[in-house]
Amino acid sequence: FTPKIRSSIGLGYMRANTNNSFSRLVHDDHSQNKQLIEGWINAFYNPVKPINIGIEYMYGQRQTFDNKEGLDNRINATIIYDF
Repeated sequence: FTPKIRSSIGLGYMRANTNNSFSRLVHDDHSQNKQLIEGWINAFYNPVKPINIGIEYMYGQRQTFDNKEGLDNRINATIIYDF
């Protein structure tokens, strides 16, 4: 955007097949993720050289091997001092 404002966006996806080594390892633990989708977007503001102020929104959705589903919506904020 500008030298003082920057942003990023990301997306992640994971799907475990039922016939691979991971699924055999978690055969008795059905709480493990079978499918996972994540997305995030953030923005950082750099008002002066050592300080960065950021905010981020994250979304997540999962399905386990026993077909339970979960959703996650999260807002994170941070202030970083680089020295």
